[in-house]
Amino acid sequence: MKHLGKTVFLFVLTLNLVSCGSVKYTFSSGGTGYQTWVNSFGNYKLDGQTYYIAPGAAEVNATDPEFKEYADLLEKTLCLSGAQITTDKSSADMCILMNYGILDKSYNEDDPVPIWGRTGISSITTNSTTTASAYGSASANANASAFGSTVYGSASSYGSASGYSNTTTTTHVTPTYGITGIATINRHVNLYNRVINIYAYDNKSASHDMLWKTNLVSDGSSSDFRTVAPYMFYSAWGDLGKNTNEEYGVREGDYMFQCWKKGILSDSNITPYPRLSSTNCSDFCDVSLVERLPNETVVILQFSQNNIYVIPPYTFIEANGTKYQITSIDGYRMGARAQSLGTAYMRLHFPAIPSSTSTFDIVMYNNKKLTRIGAYWRGLILR
Repeated sequence: MKHLGKTVFLFVLTLNLVSCGSVKYTFSSGGTGYQTWVNSFGNYKLDGQTYYIAPGAAEVNATDPEFKEYADLLEKTLCLSGAQITTDKSSADMCILMNYGILDKSYNEDDPVPIWGRTGISSITTNSTTTASAYGSASANANASAFGSTVYGSASSYGSASGYSNTTTTTHVTPTYGITGIATINRHVNLYNRVINIYAYDNKSASHDMLWKTNLVSDGSSSDFRTVAPYMFYSAWGDLGKNTNEEYGVREGDYMFQCWKKGILSDSNITPYPRLSSTNCSDFCDVSLVERLPNETVVILQFSQNNIYVIPPYTFIEANGTKYQITSIDGYRMGARAQSLGTAYMRLHFPAIPSSTSTFDIVMYNNKKLTRIGAYWRGLILR
């Protein structure tokens, strides 16, 4: 994906979003994360198709409250792909069977633990100190006599001396320390395999061929299937009916996940984009949704890289040959440098675009003359 120029953004842990109906939500990417493998088979266009959901296991009844709760979550994801649920089973395009379960794969393991101790000698240093002392005594005598002009005399001397020396030697030994052995400690590892299987069949043909199927698999330490299931269904958004094999991670506080869970994304004024296509030249953020309100157009950008970014004031929605310049960004001064430390969202405000607009572009220019493009998203489709 080609990146033109340098575009920058603001990292925001929390921002306030007032969506349609004046309902306040919080931008956040914190909390526990859940990974889901989405393994989907098929090439089926869901947009405009009708369906009903039935249990894929004989022991589960369609009136089971647990099954109905999971069927509602599947409906939220199918709705975003344009499929419509129906109570008229005879006229539905698809019959969708769903089963689910959790498998305890917990286990005990022996973890190695090092035993630390003295392993040898690193170096030896010897220092020697010598001290010495001495003592002694001496005496002398002499006599002389004269006879005429001649002098006669004698002299003698004697003495003694003794001493000693002492040497002190100090040796310094520097030991080495390291692993002297290995012990083991037994620990219990909680691991659960959560699975959701979705099978779609042709409800109108006599052969009732399978149209597509999707397997959702999530491994983790939580044994609460009910808690994990929403993240699994959300991860399948945009992949149902297609041929994909991807892993997705979602955190509890993810803004788009919260909107999906609350049903906000199905609002007719909102166009959500689960994973934007190659028309996006930006490799550091994506368009998550566009909201058309009577007095403005709101664009939500999602950032997922740790980097320094800037959103320039020369950012426009371009539709039908007209440019609509950005007016503000919640919690951010345009053109300022800021750092992203992980997944975060920004709410960009533009003037209202005509209700007849069906496709548009978002272009970030790096200069006032609009001659240098920093990033763009081409051919965004509005519903």
